[in-house]
Amino acid sequence: MIRYFCIFGCFLLFSGVFFHQVKKSERRSNSSTSDFWQKESAANQVKRIDLDALPYIIIPLENYPLGQHDDDVLSECEDSLIKLSQKKILNLTGKTSTELKETYGITNLSYVDKCDMNYTELVKIIAAYGARLHELGFDDECIAVLESGIDILTDISSNYKLLAELYQKRNEPEKIEHLRETARTLDSLNKNKITRFPCRSLNRKIREHIYSDCEPGFLFYYSVLSIVFSHIEAFICKLYPLFHG
Repeated sequence: MIRYFCIFGCFLLFSGVFFHQVKKSERRSNSSTSDFWQKESAANQVKRIDLDALPYIIIPLENYPLGQHDDDVLSECEDSLIKLSQKKILNLTGKTSTELKETYGITNLSYVDKCDMNYTELVKIIAAYGARLHELGFDDECIAVLESGIDILTDISSNYKLLAELYQKRNEPEKIEHLRETARTLDSLNKNKITRFPCRSLNRKIREHIYSDCEPGFLFYYSVLSIVFSHIEAFICKLYPLFHG
């Protein structure tokens, strides 16, 4: 009999905790929904603003090797860049529809959405343009193109990865650090993915530099420390986005 009372008591306790959590979740959901509609209502009241002073992106066509190489892929990228250069471009990555209406007004929402779509197209073309230049062996021009993507805060991971590889090849770890710092400022879902590659590339290059200055007798100890450092580094790179996201 006592056993049944214990089972029944546990059941009541479990049920009480369960329904408490359900009610708590419902209150949070209702609060979030209410906050959303309040913000949405306020955003719909924002008056139309002057669009001429917005930070539009200017494509630096003068820094690109337009028409200098006979390649169909390059020509297609260049034609697209020239056409985009005649359009309005805004980087609104990470902004919700409500935030856009709060900032620019509901009457401008369609316009700024189009500007943001132009930006998305631009960073994709820049990444493809740079990659093709690299495939053809034009690394100097590739770097110039990809760096223009970094300047406008692209969130295309391949843009960062290829640049980091080229910087590493040229023994320029400080530029890899710049890539990592830029990636940390991104308001993008790709942010965590992007920050990990430059982090590893930079520290690998630093270790290679340390090894080159070591006395032969100490190389073993540096090798052991390098293994430990690699594990610590990988752990930190995974944790960093959680605390600085």
